[in-house]
Amino acid sequence: MAGEFGIEAAGIMEDILGGRFGGVAAEFDLEVWRECYLNPKKVGREIWRRERSTSGPLREIALIYKALRRFSFELKAGKYSEEELRALTTELFSDPEFVQQSRQAEEEMHRELNKHLEVCQHDPGELVEDTLSQFFVTVWLPCMFLLGTSPHALYQRAADGDMLAIRELIQLDSQAKYLPEIARHTAAWERQPQKYKAQVRMLEDARSSLPDKWKNPQHFKLAIIKHVIGVTQEHARVGVSKIKAFTKRDLQHLFDALSRERLGKQIDEDLPLSGEAYKKALKRHGVSQVSSIGWDIFV
Repeated sequence: MAGEFGIEAAGIMEDILGGRFGGVAAEFDLEVWRECYLNPKKVGREIWRRERSTSGPLREIALIYKALRRFSFELKAGKYSEEELRALTTELFSDPEFVQQSRQAEEEMHRELNKHLEVCQHDPGELVEDTLSQFFVTVWLPCMFLLGTSPHALYQRAADGDMLAIRELIQLDSQAKYLPEIARHTAAWERQPQKYKAQVRMLEDARSSLPDKWKNPQHFKLAIIKHVIGVTQEHARVGVSKIKAFTKRDLQHLFDALSRERLGKQIDEDLPLSGEAYKKALKRHGVSQVSSIGWDIFV
């Protein structure tokens, strides 16, 4: 699922970089846009509410996420020992009913994801007809996967006057400069350009460039690869599940296979071939981090 998502989302990233979503949505409301930053859970619930009206399994995904998130907090708090976790997972995976239910849930999620991706592939313009959808695609997605933070957290830092946060926010979102909490800082700088020379130069640069970490679709896929490797290695170490600890080579094969299936290409041309090239790509310029916060907006 991470691979499928990576292929499609990297395509959306390319569209954004190419200016496809450069204008505002047909039904755009600046106050709703501001609300997306200030009340992320309200926005997330609205997006899920819409999806649930036509897609039952998405509700199941949200519930599963909520349960896993709670379990993750309990795990970090030391509620379970490693021995208890191994015993629990051994018991679960030896239960035929549990295994059957897990497979059915996974198949249903795959079907739902493929339906959603098919709609995006045939008519990506549908994603930005209204304010919420445009925000989710052009701000939430790149912020969470490329900048390694949530839009809410970035906005709060910018509203407090953090110059680097303001720069990154305006680079990411061309509408941010119109929002009151950001405009009060930028207007103060521009009213006294001699006093705030560095800030004014920074604003000029921010309005004509993209965030430094947003180089190309490769960054997005590498962020997913790095995250998946970390999660599976930790699961393998603790013994939480029977999932293997993936390597960079495993995930390159996955993206190659998906490129053949979905794009008709022999290999994924965004990703380097050699193991050494992978290491360099992962280290170069601090490759984008997947955010560790902000995922609970949907539950």
